[in-house]
Amino acid sequence: MTDITSNTTIDKPAEELWRQLLFWGIAFGLIGRLLLNNNVLDLFINYTSSGGSQLGKIHPASYLLLASGAGVVLSFRIGLTADEARIARALFVLLGAIVALLFWMVANGHATAAGYLVDTYLVAAVTGIAILAFPPHWRMLLGDVVLVILLASAMLGVVEAVMHFRLLPYPYAESTFRPTGLSPHPLALGLLSATAIGFVAATRWPTAWKIGVTLIFAVGTAAAGARIATLGAAAAIALIIALQSWPSQPRPIRLRLRSLAFVVGALMLPVVILGLFSFGFLGRFQGGLVDASSLARVDIYQVFHFFSWHDILFGTDIDKVDRIVNDQLDLEYIESSLIIFIFQFGLVATVFFVAVLATLTRALVRNAGPAVVIATLIFVVVALSNNTLSSKSPTVLSLIVLVLAFRRPSRGRQPGRVRQ
Repeated sequence: MTDITSNTTIDKPAEELWRQLLFWGIAFGLIGRLLLNNNVLDLFINYTSSGGSQLGKIHPASYLLLASGAGVVLSFRIGLTADEARIARALFVLLGAIVALLFWMVANGHATAAGYLVDTYLVAAVTGIAILAFPPHWRMLLGDVVLVILLASAMLGVVEAVMHFRLLPYPYAESTFRPTGLSPHPLALGLLSATAIGFVAATRWPTAWKIGVTLIFAVGTAAAGARIATLGAAAAIALIIALQSWPSQPRPIRLRLRSLAFVVGALMLPVVILGLFSFGFLGRFQGGLVDASSLARVDIYQVFHFFSWHDILFGTDIDKVDRIVNDQLDLEYIESSLIIFIFQFGLVATVFFVAVLATLTRALVRNAGPAVVIATLIFVVVALSNNTLSSKSPTVLSLIVLVLAFRRPSRGRQPGRVRQ
């Protein structure tokens, strides 16, 4: 048995080939999950709409990710560092929590629209566990693949915003045009673009590339009309500049470089804002942060008045909640993942699920680089401002892959002791 840097013990060439095939299975699964969004799939199968086969409610790429991830977990003995072990445990807990929630919802007859638990969380957990079996440079390759696709999505979003034309289908009617890029919704485009900024800073790309790609992601976020995400993108850039270390330079030079970066940024900011306004990318800020859209995220909490404590504590039919939101509150959507969790799982199970997610987030960022921590916090804040976390999307999957790809390199490895 030979211990190699991948954390995996390989004793046969055939096993190495098998590991490479599983890696490419995960890579192609990620590509398919990011490129084939919900609206495209709905053209061919009843992916998000009612009716159709239950198998069609799970993204085709999810099957590839689950199969490849299970193959990795069942085939290899994985040795982990202390930080990686914490992440693996948190991912296994998430996996168990999803299975438990699915059984709970089926037992209570509340399993309607629960497919996102598999597509968004279970797939992300299995994929994350599998990625821990790969060497650091393989993980970074997966992270680079995700960033390149997100970059293409942001660039497409900018072009769509300028041309007022979407390349991919978008079934929702909106009073103001907002691009989607390769994402299923403008808010998803904004969330992923803002989140990507921190991870770009954590890559090993040339500095000039990092600056250019960061600007594209920032403009893409603004073009998406996602206000919270746009503020998050601006905060991410400011924090990354403030925390930039320049370790190869003496301390006085580092201070001057940081000051120079802030001065240049301050001088460029008015020009950038003026340019974004001239293209209409910041049009949603003209009315401020408080409008009908933002108020809908507050008004939705009035829905509790229409349900008993039993419904709140143990969950109820989400279709019934949808009807009351539409008819009584005159709101088109439930713009809150927390509301959806409470009425699907019940308050008690929701507290448990949120605690599991919080534990996973803490494990992911513990001892990670500052840019990764910033990106993760931006993701959490922006995602909680809408219903992203309770919808079928590759956002959670993307976050986990990017964190595992661009965390600080491990300083030491523990020998594999258990088959996970």
